[in-house]
Amino acid sequence: SIGAIRASSEHVFLKDFKMLIQFSTDHHIGHHPSLHDHVDALVRKTLHPFRSHITRVDVHLTDENAHANHANDKRCVMEARLDGVQPLVVTATASNVAAVLDAASRKLRRSVVRVEAKRRSRRVRTRLV
Repeated sequence: SIGAIRASSEHVFLKDFKMLIQFSTDHHIGHHPSLHDHVDALVRKTLHPFRSHITRVDVHLTDENAHANHANDKRCVMEARLDGVQPLVVTATASNVAAVLDAASRKLRRSVVRVEAKRRSRRVRTRLV
């Protein structure tokens, strides 16, 4: 059966045909099912046009200064694995979880768009030669 697989602080979502999403947090950020659902939905929505080219997305969420409330103390690292390309890694920081997830997903989308544009331009050049 396809569904969520749970293992300690790491969660794997297998809801899409090809794109696997792995999500992990440090021990300072709560393990709420709603957060995992939000990450899953955000990544799938943001990368939907490229889902057939992406095999896996790793999302790592940490609280850099859990003992104090500082600006930009939440950090999100997202890594996307695309067919035939080195992994794309982006990092974002923000003052809250929602903002850092949004910033990282937008950065990752921009990186994927650039890679896919390069692929298309290579295919066009190859056909013209």
